Amino acid sequence: MKLWRTVVDGSNRVDVDITTLAGNIESIVSNVLTTLFQIILIVFKKIVPWLLPLGPAIAIYLAIEPVLRVLPYHHLLAIAIASGFEGMGIVIAHTAIRASQWNNSRLKTDEPVDAKLATRLLWGYILSGASITLIIKLIPSSAYYVFAAFFFLSAMMNTIMGINGRLETLERDKRKNAVLRQEKRGLNAEIKVAMERLAALTAEFEKTQAEARALTETVARLKAQKRQLEAQKLTPSRSEKPVSADDPPGFSPETIERAREVYNRFTAEGRKRFGAALGREVGVNDRNGRKLVEYFRSLNGALNGEEGQS
Repeated sequence: MKLWRTVVDGSNRVDVDITTLAGNIESIVSNVLTTLFQIILIVFKKIVPWLLPLGPAIAIYLAIEPVLRVLPYHHLLAIAIASGFEGMGIVIAHTAIRASQWNNSRLKTDEPVDAKLATRLLWGYILSGASITLIIKLIPSSAYYVFAAFFFLSAMMNTIMGINGRLETLERDKRKNAVLRQEKRGLNAEIKVAMERLAALTAEFEKTQAEARALTETVARLKAQKRQLEAQKLTPSRSEKPVSADDPPGFSPETIERAREVYNRFTAEGRKRFGAALGREVGVNDRNGRKLVEYFRSLNGALNGEEGQS
């Protein structure tokens, strides 16, 4: 059910939904409270953990300040000792937690850290701080003997710093190994792609080689066929001229016919060596003239041989 209210705005009358307006106001207030609550949580998470160590530090200061009054600047010395003592506790606690987390999350190949020792040092720190405070307050006459405990605390701090340094080294090596593994995976992926490409190129190369061999065989076969055709074309039939005689290459039929006439004339005249003269007669050089003479002589020899056989 909606509630309406008429509002006079100058000369206009406006109907306002009161329930809707109330709902909007409630939503705004809820958002504001939620934001404030989140801010308070952030303050408690980020600031309060650093304020809590002030309690033990103040307790150490109040316990040790009266003992140091015989020294100059005893207030500053008490503040320095209390701050160092509480800072030592923060370092030990932080290292113990990190060591435990490292052992729980490390790989089988990672080296473990002595988290139990760090935990024992943390308990030793807590007991030492409580004991020093109580002894100074309850037995003031024994206050000066309490300072011997700081040698034990110094040894604890050196030990925890060693564990912390080793832990930092292992964490740094782990991050480095993670980067190397990632790079290795990337290189393996690139190698795989390259191998696939190489296989494809090898297959293509083998295919090209096969095609080249096929083409070579085809060319060789065609050349052989061409040689056979040329041999058939150049070899005269038995009715035309002897099988043993070949036409001289490079001469036209007119030149050969003219050379035959000159050859017959020189032969009838009884000449023996007339290759150069024949060449001059038919318009060729001396070498080609001698080739024509040899051709006609071989032709005559073939014809004489056939007549003798017949």
